[in-house]
Amino acid sequence: MALATLIPHQIARADEASQLPLKLTWNAPATCPTAEDVTDRVRHLLSKPPPRGATVTATARIRPVADDRVELVLTTEVADARGTRTVRAGSCTALAEAAAVFIALAIDSTRDARPPAELAPSPEPEPEPEPEPEPVAPAPPPPSPKPSSPPAAQPVAAEHQASRDLVRPGAGVYGVFDVGALPDASAGLALNVHLRMARIRAGLVGSVWHAQQPIFDEKRGAGASFQMRTAGLFGCYVVPFGRFDVGACASVEARAVEAAGVGIRNPEVARAIWPAAGAGGLAEVRVTRWLGVVARVDLLAAIGAPNIALATANGNATLFEPGVFSLRSGVGVEIVLP
Repeated sequence: MALATLIPHQIARADEASQLPLKLTWNAPATCPTAEDVTDRVRHLLSKPPPRGATVTATARIRPVADDRVELVLTTEVADARGTRTVRAGSCTALAEAAAVFIALAIDSTRDARPPAELAPSPEPEPEPEPEPEPVAPAPPPPSPKPSSPPAAQPVAAEHQASRDLVRPGAGVYGVFDVGALPDASAGLALNVHLRMARIRAGLVGSVWHAQQPIFDEKRGAGASFQMRTAGLFGCYVVPFGRFDVGACASVEARAVEAAGVGIRNPEVARAIWPAAGAGGLAEVRVTRWLGVVARVDLLAAIGAPNIALATANGNATLFEPGVFSLRSGVGVEIVLP
């Protein structure tokens, strides 16, 4: 809550018209009750005519503090007794009411006191200053007004902000290396888009691989050109360690391989698609809140991968028989949207 600049209000002498033995210095925002309002409330709280003799000196200051609340620091002096109270509430009105109650109690404690010249130290001095004690509900005054804004509003806003930050979209680009999916080890480029939901990451990933041309007949120079592309899904569970994230991942993908004959009289093109699934690990170093360097290692198992053969005059010659397992690794960067 926004508060205006503190404007001091001061009553330098006792209110003679009402015979109130009080000297009040009141510092509060302009939107708060005034010193006159507090004095009138004190007069109303006193059940009997105020005593003559000892005068209560009170200094009150209201200022804004954290969480849209305001704080009252009230110091009262009666003869040689001095005490300070600190109270926090959601509105100036509640603090003005509390100040009036404390001042009325202080005035009422002097009812049986002797004149100031003969006044002995009060047998029940005000308590020593305490670090922000909880407000004490006084009696007999009416209950303090409720704060202008309900306390639950702040946690609800905080929870809404936390839920908005919980799901963050991201994208990554990787250099990847695979052993086992093609006849020779192959390098490629992978791209992904994903969502980060607390410790869960899930998304889509695709890759293209550098074409390779293994030779299967050295005498004739016959062989084939292989080109692989993949598309799939992945999910990871990640545990943070400071600026580092470490996690376990699972993935499934579809592999599309195109093989074309090379160095033969009538080359043909063969295409095949088969699935693969696997698991692996992830490690990330967060450079900034929106940028990270990520490394991945996965062990993938091909499901129903076909053999790739070359038709010759003497029959079909098997060019490549995919292995069941392949090992894939990659390093890249990921950008996370705020």
